[in-house]
Amino acid sequence: MGRTGKVTIQVQDIASRASEHLVQFYDREADLVASVGAFLLQGLQAGEVAVVIATRAHRGAFEDYLVAAGFDVAGAVGSGSLVLLDAAATLSRFVATGSVVPEQFRSVIGGVLRQGTGRRIRAYGEMVALLWDEGCVPAAIDLEGLWNDMLREFPVSLLCAYPSQSFSGLDDADAMREVCDLHSAVVSSHGHGDGRSPSGLREVVRRFSGELDSPQAARRFVVSELQSRRRDDRLVYEAALVVTELAANAVLHAGSAFVVTLSVGLGAVRISVHDSSSVLPTPRRKELMGLSGRGLRLVDVLADRWGVDVAIGGKVVWVELADVARPEDLHP
Repeated sequence: MGRTGKVTIQVQDIASRASEHLVQFYDREADLVASVGAFLLQGLQAGEVAVVIATRAHRGAFEDYLVAAGFDVAGAVGSGSLVLLDAAATLSRFVATGSVVPEQFRSVIGGVLRQGTGRRIRAYGEMVALLWDEGCVPAAIDLEGLWNDMLREFPVSLLCAYPSQSFSGLDDADAMREVCDLHSAVVSSHGHGDGRSPSGLREVVRRFSGELDSPQAARRFVVSELQSRRRDDRLVYEAALVVTELAANAVLHAGSAFVVTLSVGLGAVRISVHDSSSVLPTPRRKELMGLSGRGLRLVDVLADRWGVDVAIGGKVVWVELADVARPEDLHP
C-alpha cells in the first residue's frame, strides 16, 4: 500500500482492459519521464493510441524516451497514434476565471478521445497539476472528477502526475487523500533502476563546465567528498575511475556542461552525471588496438548496478558502488 492508503502499482502492471484513472506523485523529473515514457511505450507497442497533454519540456523528454527506445515518434504522430498537446493551451479552452466549464471540457477532451477511432487509448495529463500549482485547487479536483465521467464513456487508461512538492505543507495530507480517492491506483515512482536507493541517503551536487579539464575536476570533487566521509581506499579509487569516465563521456560525446550528484548511503554510494545529450550510451565492442568505447566496459565491471534515466534536457547516467561503511561513518 502507498503512503495514502491507496494500492500502489508499477507501470508495467497497468491493465489493458477496463478504463483506469492512475496518479503518480514524483520527486524527480527522471522518475516522471521513466514512468510516463514506459506507460506510453507499452501502449503504443500494443497498438493503442497515446495522448499526451503536458508542458513543452515534458513532451520533449517523453519523445526523447520513445526515440531512445527505438520507437518511430514522427511516424506515430503522422498516423495519429501519438497525439501531443500543450497542457496550458488545452486548459485555456475549458477553464474560465479559475473554474472548469464542464460542457467545454467534454467538448474539447471528448473531441480528442474520439480521434482514437475505436482503439484503446493511453492518456497522460498534467493539467490538474498546473491548476493545483496555480492555487486553483477546487478546479483541479473538479477536473479529476470530470475525467472520471469521461472514462465511463471511453476505453482509456489515464495517468495523472503531481510533483510531490505540491503536497509538502502540513495541511496537504487531506488534499492528497482527496486526490487519491479520485483515482483507481497510485503509480510508484521508479527511482533509479529497480526503484531501490541507498538507505540513509546524503547527496552533494556540483555543476561542471564542458571544458576538457572538467573530468579531472569532477574526479577531485568525488575523491574529496568520499575521503571526508572516511570511505575506504578501494571505494574512493573505484569512484574516481567511474566519475572520470562518465564526466569524460559528457564532455566528449554530449559536448556539454554536466552535473555530478554524489549520494552516500548505508551500503552503497551512487554517482550520477546529468548532461544535455538525449543519446543513450551503450558499451562498444572492445577493439584490440583502441581505447575508445572502453569507458562503459570499465563502469560495468566496477559497478554493483548502473543505468541511464532519460531526463528533461538530456539524460542521467548513474552508477552504484557497494560500500561496507559503518553507520556512524555517515556523520562526519
